[in-house]
Amino acid sequence: MSGSMTGYAAWQASLPGHNQEVLLDSVESREATTPFERAQKGSIWVIADGFGPRDDALHASRLAARIVIEHYWNSAISDAEARLRTAIERANLMLRDTRAEDAPVAGATLIALAVVDNVAYLAHIGRARGYVVADGAAERVTADHTWVAREVAAGRIAPEDAAGHPRRNVLTRALGIERQVRVDITRHQLTGTAFIVLASDGAGRALELEEIATALEDASDSDPAAALVARAREHGGPDSASAVVVRLDGSLAESESTGERLAILQSAGRSLGASLDLDVTVSSVMQELLALLGGEHAAVVLCDDQGQPQFDDARQFRLTRAGRVEPVDGEIIFSRSIVEGVIERGEPFITGDALSDPDVDTSESIVNLALRSVLSVPLLARQRGAGPARNRRVGALYLDSSIQRGAFSRDDLDLMASFAGQAGAAIENARLHAETARQQAHQQSIIRSVSSALIAVDAERVITTWNPAAEQLTGIGAGQAVGQALDQVVSGNFAAWLRALSTQAEADDQTMMIGHDWSGELGERERVFLTARVALLREGSRPAMQGFVFLINDLTEVVQLEEARRAEVRRRRQVRQVFGRYLAPRVVEQLLANPDDVQLGGARQEVTILFADLRGYTSMSEHRQPEEVVALLNQYLTLATREIFAELGTLDKFLGDGMMAIFNAPVELPQHELAAIRAGLRMQQRLREQVADSGGTLTTGYGVGINTGAAIVGNIGTPELMNYTAIGDAVNVAARLQSEAQIGDVLISDATYERVAGRVEVEELGTRQVKGRSQPVLVYRVLGTR
Repeated sequence: MSGSMTGYAAWQASLPGHNQEVLLDSVESREATTPFERAQKGSIWVIADGFGPRDDALHASRLAARIVIEHYWNSAISDAEARLRTAIERANLMLRDTRAEDAPVAGATLIALAVVDNVAYLAHIGRARGYVVADGAAERVTADHTWVAREVAAGRIAPEDAAGHPRRNVLTRALGIERQVRVDITRHQLTGTAFIVLASDGAGRALELEEIATALEDASDSDPAAALVARAREHGGPDSASAVVVRLDGSLAESESTGERLAILQSAGRSLGASLDLDVTVSSVMQELLALLGGEHAAVVLCDDQGQPQFDDARQFRLTRAGRVEPVDGEIIFSRSIVEGVIERGEPFITGDALSDPDVDTSESIVNLALRSVLSVPLLARQRGAGPARNRRVGALYLDSSIQRGAFSRDDLDLMASFAGQAGAAIENARLHAETARQQAHQQSIIRSVSSALIAVDAERVITTWNPAAEQLTGIGAGQAVGQALDQVVSGNFAAWLRALSTQAEADDQTMMIGHDWSGELGERERVFLTARVALLREGSRPAMQGFVFLINDLTEVVQLEEARRAEVRRRRQVRQVFGRYLAPRVVEQLLANPDDVQLGGARQEVTILFADLRGYTSMSEHRQPEEVVALLNQYLTLATREIFAELGTLDKFLGDGMMAIFNAPVELPQHELAAIRAGLRMQQRLREQVADSGGTLTTGYGVGINTGAAIVGNIGTPELMNYTAIGDAVNVAARLQSEAQIGDVLISDATYERVAGRVEVEELGTRQVKGRSQPVLVYRVLGTR
């Protein structure tokens, strides 16, 4: 089979090996059919030779050849060698990833040829062979990737022993075995007529170099690939034999006509119009200019709306030594004065040596850049808006070379001017599209940034806008909502609420109406609180209603926060009501920080209990008026309460002319035993001072009993009326000690004394039998603290 184009001719042929029913080689190719494809992609041929079980080998060879061709042809990589290497690496990964872990080992070897812009790139992996045939002589330009070949190269196996070595077929490189593979690629610059031959292992192994050169000479123009395969088959090889023969005529490729170059430029210009992205369009322009007209540097300078060149925003490009076009940032590498003159005059400019041209004003940039050849043409586009049709300045295209004199011809100038006409229109279209896109994006960003759910419907109640806040509120995506009837997207009470809002707005003919609040179930949320505004949509001065816009605010979190705040206020009020009268203010604040602790019920806890009672209060009451008695009692109880609160104790209750206090509950109190003793001593001291100040009219005093032990502590009662108290033997013992105390005494039990020994001075009073207990209690009178 053969095909041809300017400067090239190609043939390919395949035959299964002896005793084979199926051809295991796969041969694929794609040749350029247009001048533009030839300049950018060239042509590519691939032979893949599968190995492993027959079906797996056939699949591997077909898949490898097809992937290399498709990836090479469709890749956006500009460099042909890099594009070819990436295509082969992609094929390797595809073969490796699609093979099951428990499947037999299978893969492919491969050889490929890409011809682009008068350069041939030959890539191979495995035992496939590549040859260059010129002037009647054949040269093999590929090496075997086998174990035996590696050992021969290292001098560990003699060349004459290689052919019969038992490991001669062991591959060191192949597709589909490892995730990474190294590909050999050689580059051949075309200057005259030559043949490049691709041969699968079954064909190349069977043929000597002389046979290949002879076969090509004998076949002439008939079918050299078929001749090579036939000769290989005559040798009786067991493997499939495939060959591709490409005849390359470098002189024909170099003599490309101006007409063909014009066709390339026109094709490139049409491709520019396919993009509406300004950056992509500009990059495409510069890629085409440098690739097709030559030069080392290029730039696109665009004008603002007043026609002034924007030099600081110019797009600049450089052709690297490797032939790649790369953008240049920062420094300006073109002549401002030349570009400015082209834009101002609207005329093209060309010079073969800017440094010595008398017609060129030698500016600082021309000298610093050492510019030789320069080519620049204006970019023009149709005037926007109404009025007579005329061109306006869009910018300028610029090419230069600081190496070559006379790098550009008048033909190049004509071609570039022709191309600039299409490029100017493409750039202007891209700028208009970008401006429109910015306006649309701005409108969309406004809609997206609205924190309210925004739902717009037309006159038929079909949804036209559904912003992200609406998605979040309803749990329904914009893709599911836009274009659908509102009643089909939302339902239930929520839909009925929206219908009522729109009906009321339409009936009242209000441009904007604030709706009623609504609460209920919405989506997966059991309880939401919403408020809304609805606006009528009208088009211009037409009175007909065009639709509605709903702006819905989700107040659920606000309402829940307010409810939580109110609940917190109630809890705090409850804590203050329950504890505020018998806890120190500091302890109350600690409880308010954790109000959940205020629950009905009790818990076992170690506490110190203090009972205090006024001695002589009854006899004192007999000689005073009731009002005076009450005032004195309040005075004594206030005095005692202050000392209890000062030591962070909890006032449990008043018992007539006495009281009960708890230490270490409800808030933990370190050294609660000592705190209770200090409170008792200070109560006695304060009362003695008050008695002394009365001038002998008062003769009363406290009797204090203190005990430490485990008790049930908590809120006892009902949810409506509870009392914080302690219950247990520890409480009873403290009460009995208080009943034994005389005026001024602070009596403590041995359980309390054991915890404060060494920190208080005491007098041991012996054991006392306490009512309700079988065991007596050892009692101490506290004399002071240390």
